[in-house]
Amino acid sequence: LLSGSVLALMVAVAPLGAAAVGAHAVVLQLWMVTSYVVDGFADVGTMVGSRLLGAGEERHMRRLTATLLLLGLATGGVAACLMAALHDPLVAAFTRDSETRAMLHTPLWTLLCALQPVNALVFVYDGLIYAVRAFGFLRNALLLGVCCT
Repeated sequence: LLSGSVLALMVAVAPLGAAAVGAHAVVLQLWMVTSYVVDGFADVGTMVGSRLLGAGEERHMRRLTATLLLLGLATGGVAACLMAALHDPLVAAFTRDSETRAMLHTPLWTLLCALQPVNALVFVYDGLIYAVRAFGFLRNALLLGVCCT
């Protein structure tokens, strides 16, 4: 589903030209960096959370949930601050094309930075949802997301 979403976005951006595709690629790579880091918290949530719930340790599960969400939020916040502070060097590291650079000096970058904490929390929740085996909820949320885009 994630690969399909990336493909659909690329198809949507392609008619806007090479600079837009380049800007999209830069933003996507930076978005995924935070996602991959926070995915480790999601894995912990799935593995440890499943064990805790299986052992009937709801109190420990609540503590694990709070800890992982706090770590995810902090990671997303740090990523947002780093991306905002290192805007120019990051853009320079990814592209020399002046049109692409111009596109990355728009509110697009602000949106990328602002949504990093949300991105991080979504990944942590993903792992916790698997731990509690809320697959029906997950299916319905994914269907809603697909239908609304």
